[in-house]
Amino acid sequence: MAERPYRRSLGLFSLVSLGLGGTVGSGIFVAPGVAAGLLGPAALFAWLLVGLSAGAVAFALASVPTDGENIPLFQPVDQVFGTVAADLLMGAYVLSSVFGCATICAGIGQYLAFFGVPSGLLLPAEIAAVLIFLGINLVGVALSGAAENLLTVAKIVPLIVIALLLLPLVRPEHLQEARPITLSTFVAAVLVVFWPYTGFEIGAIPVGEARDRRVVRTAVLMVAGATLTLYLVLNLALVGSIGADTLAASPAPVALAADHIMAGGSTVVGVIGIVAMLSALNAYLLAGSRVLRALATRRSSVRVATLSARGAPAAALLLCGGGCAALLLASNRFELTASLSVVLVLAPYLALSAAVWRSAHARSARAAGAAGALSTGLVLALSLFTAVQAAG
Repeated sequence: MAERPYRRSLGLFSLVSLGLGGTVGSGIFVAPGVAAGLLGPAALFAWLLVGLSAGAVAFALASVPTDGENIPLFQPVDQVFGTVAADLLMGAYVLSSVFGCATICAGIGQYLAFFGVPSGLLLPAEIAAVLIFLGINLVGVALSGAAENLLTVAKIVPLIVIALLLLPLVRPEHLQEARPITLSTFVAAVLVVFWPYTGFEIGAIPVGEARDRRVVRTAVLMVAGATLTLYLVLNLALVGSIGADTLAASPAPVALAADHIMAGGSTVVGVIGIVAMLSALNAYLLAGSRVLRALATRRSSVRVATLSARGAPAAALLLCGGGCAALLLASNRFELTASLSVVLVLAPYLALSAAVWRSAHARSARAAGAAGALSTGLVLALSLFTAVQAAG
C-alpha cells in the first residue's frame, strides 16, 4: 500500500506565523529584564549580536533547496556529515522541542499565577494546554495552521504597539548609564538572549505541507528579519523608557513598561504573554512531531511514521505531547527546561551552518554558513562550559 502523503495546506502567511510562533514566545517577556540586569544599556548589543547570529543560520537555512518532504534543516547535514549524524541531530531537535514545550507550559503557569490562579491548579492548567493543542494538531495541519495565524497576529500586533508607544518616552540618560561588564556577565546575557531567538526554523519544517515549497525560503528570511527588528526596537524602547535597573528589578519587564503608557497595562501584557506562549506551544508541537516522523521514516519505524486519515503524524504528536506532560510532572522549572532546550537546538544550528559552509555554491550562503557555525559553536561551547562550572 502506498504511503499516505501530507496534506499541502500551508501558505506563506502560515509558514511565517509558525516561525514567529516559535520565536516570539515566553522568552521575550522575561529575557529583557535579565539581560538589562547583567549588562545595563549594553544589553542592546547582546540582542543585536545574537540576532545577527540567528540571522546567519536562517540565511544558511534559506539557501537549502526545498525538494520533496526532506526537512531543509537536516538535508545538508545528511549530505555532508552522513546519515548517523543527521539522525542524532534530528533526535536532539525532537528533545529540544519537547523541552521547549515544557518551558512554554511552565511560563503559562507563571502568568496564570500572576492572575491569581491557585498554585494547586497551575500544573493541571499547563497539562490541559498541552492536551488542547495536541487535539488541534491531531485534527490536521489546516486547523493548527489557522490557529497559529490567529494567535500570531494577536501577539505580534500588541507588542509592536507597545514598542511604538514607549519610543517617545526614551530618555538619552537611560542609554548612557555606565556599568562594568565582565566576560562572564556578557556570556550569561548572550545565553539568556539566545532563547527568544530560537524557533525561526519552524517555518521551514513542514515543507511537505506547504502549498508552494518555493515560499519556504521567503518565510524563513521574513521571520528572521521581523524577529530581529521587533526585538531591537522593543528592547531599545524598554531600556530607554524606564531604565535598565528598573527593568531588571521586575520579573515581568514588558508588563512593567506597559503600566507606564496605559492603565492596567500589566494585565494587558499578561494576556498577550499567555497568547504568545499558546502560539509557541502549537508551533513546537507541530515542529517536533514532523521531525520525529521524518526520523521514524528514515529508521523504518512504521507505527510512528504513519500519517492519520487527516494527514497528521498522530503517533509522533502523541509522543511529543506525552513527553511534554511527563516533563511537567517531573520538573516544572522554567529556567532548567529553557536551558536544556537551547543547548539541544544549538547543535542542529551548528551542524546546518557548517554543512552549508562546506557544500553551498553561492558565496553568500557559504559566508552565512561560516558565520552561523562560528557564532553558534561559540555559544554552544560557552553554554556547556557554564553548565559544567555551575555543576562543579
